[in-house]
Amino acid sequence: MDNQRNLRIKFWGVRGSIPTPTQENLGYGGNTTCLEVRCGEQVLIIDAGTGVRNLGASLLREVAGSPLNLSFLFTHFHWDHIQGLPFFGPLYIPSNKISFHAAGGGPARLQEILGGQMSAPYFPVSFEFLTARQHFEEAPKSGFRCGDCSVYPFPLNHPQGAHGYRIEVDGQVFVHASDFEPGDPVLDQVLREFARNADLLVIDSQYTPEEYVTKRGWGHGTWLESTSIARECNVGQLVLFHHDPSHDDRFLDQIVENARAHFENTTAAREGLEIEIPAKRVPAAPLSGGGAARPGKPTMTRGEFAGRIRGDRALRRRFVADPEAILSEFGVGGGLSDTNPDGVNDGTAMTGQLLCTTY
Repeated sequence: MDNQRNLRIKFWGVRGSIPTPTQENLGYGGNTTCLEVRCGEQVLIIDAGTGVRNLGASLLREVAGSPLNLSFLFTHFHWDHIQGLPFFGPLYIPSNKISFHAAGGGPARLQEILGGQMSAPYFPVSFEFLTARQHFEEAPKSGFRCGDCSVYPFPLNHPQGAHGYRIEVDGQVFVHASDFEPGDPVLDQVLREFARNADLLVIDSQYTPEEYVTKRGWGHGTWLESTSIARECNVGQLVLFHHDPSHDDRFLDQIVENARAHFENTTAAREGLEIEIPAKRVPAAPLSGGGAARPGKPTMTRGEFAGRIRGDRALRRRFVADPEAILSEFGVGGGLSDTNPDGVNDGTAMTGQLLCTTY
């Protein structure tokens, strides 16, 4: 298969909360969060922390004056995920086309948020000076296409909300889940459904279990929880991400060593790390088994079921525990592995999509 169809992920910023450009952190890196995802000519950028500045400079050197067509996927809008955007060089070139995607709020709100950090008195250059052609788009819950990639957003438990992304192409599956704190039963299950059978899982692992005792409610997870999710979800490779500002290189080395005792194929994200997922001739395993409505039961559409479960907390808990049984009980047609009406499901779990809809 053409190597250009391989999914390639490169880390440009791996730190959470605030940049930490100090000597003891430079092995893993001090820039805040930014990932580059490539498939063929398509370039996706997940978040725009301070690492995005170096990514922009690299892209401009690569194309040497040719126009760029780029797509941003934002997990949320806390400063460490957007603070590098004003320094992203391709935004200042009129021939470039740059699309911004985020789940929830709509295009106008997305533009307002990104422009807000560049307004007076916070920044000397306003958003209107960014001359690239810009498009602001909602990331629909049902998924959408970016070039050859199918992209599926899903909600994460984090103060003011956040979204992860499952990206699929040619049987390759990459899942990005940051920022995320465990403890919400519904959203914990959503994450597991979207992470299932991923070749690569990049996940918020900011704290040690000991640190988490005093950081509960701050919106981040632990390396130990990340290894549990990787095991449960049959993940191929686990990358610990969103490193705490206080964790220097030696500390992160120790975290990786501890994590590998629980999930062997674990590493910690570091700036410059590149991971390639080869394209597969056989599609990725489905996220959940198929299931048809029980014979003799009246069929309920997904929309009808979503409306029913939305106002019934007890039913949501039962659905989290055994989605197949509940769908069969209510006669929801298609089962868990059915595609959505737009035909872009590509194996994404109906379970996760319904939970996203009803949460």
